[in-house]
Amino acid sequence: MIRVLEPMSPLVGSILLSYCLWQLAFDPVRGPIPGRWLPYVALALGAVTGFGLIAWGFHRLGLLRRP
Repeated sequence: MIRVLEPMSPLVGSILLSYCLWQLAFDPVRGPIPGRWLPYVALALGAVTGFGLIAWGFHRLGLLRRP
């Protein structure tokens, strides 16, 4: 089943990363997460997870290897 998800991970990672960076840049405290610092922590973790998904997907698809 993991082989089926490998081509989708860069797409999902880029969507997650762009959403988290957009929210961090423009309005991080608006949303369903209460508190003053928790939205920043959650969005930063989401951005790191999105970048990790992109890197993992590219690595598994062979796009990060030397030609």
